Amino acid sequence: MRPTIRSSIIAATAMFGSIVPSVAALAQDSAASPAPTQGASAGYFHPLDPARLLDTRTGLGATGKVGQDQAISLRVTGRGGVPAEAGAVVLNVTVVEPSAAGYVTVHPTGSARPTASNLNFTPGQVVPNLVIAKVGAGGSVDLYNSHGSTHLIADVMGWYDDLSAPSPTAALTGARQRGLTPTRLLDTRQHGGPVGPGGSTELQVAGVAGIPANATAVVLNVTVTAPTTAGYVTVHPNGTALPTASNLNFAPGQTVPNLVIAKVGAGGKVRLYNSHGSTHLVVDATAYFEPVTQAFGGGELTATNPARVLDTRVGLGAGQHKLGPGETITLDVTGVAGVPDNIGSVVLNVTVTSPTSGGYVTVHPSDGVRPTASNLNFSPGQTVPNLVIVKVGADGTIKLFNSHGETHVVADVAGWFGADAATPPTPGTPPPPTGST
Repeated sequence: MRPTIRSSIIAATAMFGSIVPSVAALAQDSAASPAPTQGASAGYFHPLDPARLLDTRTGLGATGKVGQDQAISLRVTGRGGVPAEAGAVVLNVTVVEPSAAGYVTVHPTGSARPTASNLNFTPGQVVPNLVIAKVGAGGSVDLYNSHGSTHLIADVMGWYDDLSAPSPTAALTGARQRGLTPTRLLDTRQHGGPVGPGGSTELQVAGVAGIPANATAVVLNVTVTAPTTAGYVTVHPNGTALPTASNLNFAPGQTVPNLVIAKVGAGGKVRLYNSHGSTHLVVDATAYFEPVTQAFGGGELTATNPARVLDTRVGLGAGQHKLGPGETITLDVTGVAGVPDNIGSVVLNVTVTSPTSGGYVTVHPSDGVRPTASNLNFSPGQTVPNLVIVKVGADGTIKLFNSHGETHVVADVAGWFGADAATPPTPGTPPPPTGST
């Protein structure tokens, strides 16, 4: 978001623990991870009402904190509405009460752990992030913790079918993704005022800002700013009961963004619920999902093992230097790390680390004007990750803009969405990897 965020965060006891600002560990390598196309699964999206699959505090899915250099295997198929044939899942993963600075990596069970990270945290911090993970052996995904011990929570938001499966019966009942130039849908600082404790606001998403009336789900970058107390925000379909799930966790005065894939509810709306205190909410739409029909194709997700494509600390994908104030870098995301040419959008986990001041980063298509929107907000010294789904420019590149100070930026690719195709892929065969006709 546009305003410079607070340069310090008030230490507080949040819903799940205290939040303390400092630099966290971050997976680092001097080269890109291996090309991720081997074993990739491509499919269409099926949104779900949010459901909790893992909470190590209560013994759901696993029991007790995950120790240093340890991983747990989480069964995702057959739970929360995810069927056995799912090729990938969308999870909101939250770290709670970590004892040391570190990171969490989510990857398919049975595959080698990649040089990539999904969440970065400091001691006592509560950090959520959206993860799109390919389903591995036994219908499971692995969650690896690098340092200390930490509780983990995972809420499922949807799943992708696998068009390469012998009988992908769910394929044409799913939805294909369509990217947008990021567009602001809500800013309570300008209209409506902060959302109070236990309060909620309805947000019209279908039929506005280029999102069609028949959209089944939307991709939103949701940001909390200037909260008065610690709490959390839950985004869910309008007209449904508030689920036992959360999308963002925050401390007083903090500015926290997180990507949300939300099923569209009654009246073409989603609902945003605030648990405690009062807080402003900012929402930017970056993509939507529409039903797949026999009339057209494309927009399928190819989920892969994560692969690093940008690390300014070592000169991977850009120069070996911090991104300066007001500086933009152009990142080639096609033809690298196994990502093909002619894709519609790319899925990246983008991380800011060692910023010198408070600010924000905006990721956008290279062939468009930089929008009034943000993807990551940070304070000095913080390490902040966020999942980004961004349209790819015609030349196969995207742009990353830094608003203030200097900061290193790291990006790991987790998949891509196919470009428009004249016809959908034939059930039982994988779609063209580039998404082209």
